[in-house]
Amino acid sequence: MITHEVEEYDALFPAERWAHARIVLNDGTELTSEPCIARGIRKTR
Repeated sequence: MITHEVEEYDALFPAERWAHARIVLNDGTELTSEPCIARGIRKTR
């Protein structure tokens, strides 16, 4: 797995947590999601 930060998403953090995904299968097929706000409860330490 390779992850990359997106400056536009970082600028919105922590008020909003945006993400998208791109998955490349062994046969070369690419699956791509639309940008979306991450679901769940934000945890603080």
